[in-house]
Amino acid sequence: ARGEGGPVDTTQSVAWFEKAAGYGLVNSMYNLGATFHPTGDGGGTALQDPEKSYFWYSIAAQNGDEQAAKLAASMASDLDASSKSAADQRIAAWTAEQRDPEANERFGA
Repeated sequence: ARGEGGPVDTTQSVAWFEKAAGYGLVNSMYNLGATFHPTGDGGGTALQDPEKSYFWYSIAAQNGDEQAAKLAASMASDLDASSKSAADQRIAAWTAEQRDPEANERFGA
């Protein structure tokens, strides 16, 4: 995401953040909110999307991230009523995927 160890690749970072967020990792939820967060300075990327940012910040907030809650509230004010309503429906329906409890077990040790 920041180009540590190689070039910045936002497509790959979003894919990995989405995968991790899908399993309930709050930091990745927050990172997605930040990735999609519009900068407002005209120097942003094509990934900036206030509805996606609001969605991921809200999901992170539901999972205990207080900073994400503040950012979600801020993003909500930038959305029209229809977009916010659609995002709120997706937020209410979202659940993390179940992790395989044996995924991190060591075999043959």
